[in-house]
Parts: sequence; C-alpha cells; structure tokens
Amino acid sequence: MVAEARRAYPELRCEVGRCWTWTFPTPASAGYSIIHIPWELRPRLFAEFHRVLAPGGQLMLGFQVGDERHHRDEAWGVPIRLDWYRQRPDEVAELLREAGFEIVATVVRQPELTEKTPHGYVLARRPAP
Repeated sequence: MVAEARRAYPELRCEVGRCWTWTFPTPASAGYSIIHIPWELRPRLFAEFHRVLAPGGQLMLGFQVGDERHHRDEAWGVPIRLDWYRQRPDEVAELLREAGFEIVATVVRQPELTEKTPHGYVLARRPAP
C-alpha cells in the first residue's frame, strides 16, 4: 500500500513504520486505525500521538461506535488473524485529555447505506506553548 501511495502521490512523504516508534512531528489523521489497538493500549498510543505531534498540531480519529470486540480467522477463504474494537467517543476523548490533548470536537453520525453502527470522530489538538 505504501509503494502504491508513493507511485500515485510522489509529492507526499509516505513512510512504513509502527505508531509506537514515529519520530517526526506532523498533523495526523488516524481514521479508523485505533480500531485495531486493544482498548488497554490506547493510553500508550495516545501518549505517542501527543509526543510526535508538533505543538498546535491536530489529530483526528474515526471509529465505529460501540463496546464490542470482534475477531476474524478467515476472509475470502484466506486464513487471517484480525481483531477490531469499537469505541465510545466520550471515553476516547477522556483518554486523549489524559494524554495531554485539548478536545476540539466530538461527533457521532448515524449509519449510512450498508453500515450497521454509528461512527464517531474526535478532533483533538496538542496545546501550543
């Protein structure tokens, strides 16, 4: 996917890495990426988001709303191991506050088309000094 992004958008910087080891400050959109982080690891991840964002930088998170954890062992006949976790917007916002962020907005929208759950979005900012 990163190679394809580099071909399609050569003017953008696309990096392969783990969110625990980011080393460059940047605004971040983590749309639906936190759904694969176990709930108990969110404080560590949000602290890392805070570390890598420049002061005044913003972070946008998107996720399906709920309390459920899901697991798949197979997709299209191929064995896989995939876990995903629905989130509660107020809980995500509180964890971001605890990591040092200011909450700019929290939004929940109702399911569209074939979606089965509401979707939540939290926009947060790392305070400027």
